[in-house]
Amino acid sequence: FAAGGALFAYRIALPALFDFFAAFDHAQIDAVFDLQQYVRFIANTTVAIALGFESPVVVWFLGVSGIVSRKQLHAIRAYVYLALLLVAAILTPADPISMLLVALPLALLYEVGVVLVALSRRAGTPAGTPPAE
Repeated sequence: FAAGGALFAYRIALPALFDFFAAFDHAQIDAVFDLQQYVRFIANTTVAIALGFESPVVVWFLGVSGIVSRKQLHAIRAYVYLALLLVAAILTPADPISMLLVALPLALLYEVGVVLVALSRRAGTPAGTPPAE
């Protein structure tokens, strides 16, 4: 999942962010990056998105280990979405486009984790059951 997150950042999020920043050039504002800022921005954005793409694994682990149930995951969905929006607002520059480019995939990944929990339980892995040794 982390490699997919890095690929998403490199192919989708970063080009969209740079297009957004380039739009400021038309508003008589110059977007000027030096090399250090450019590399730091790319690295921080890529690492943050790659780590966020690990969320299905975390949700799956919490579900199959019995820490949370599928019902609980559904019940806290609105709070998770709010938390994702807050995290995205903190991690991204102060514009709604980059915030949504981070928050929407993370919300989808949360749902992937919930589906993985449901599939694991259907496959005969009840919550709280330790793996066979």
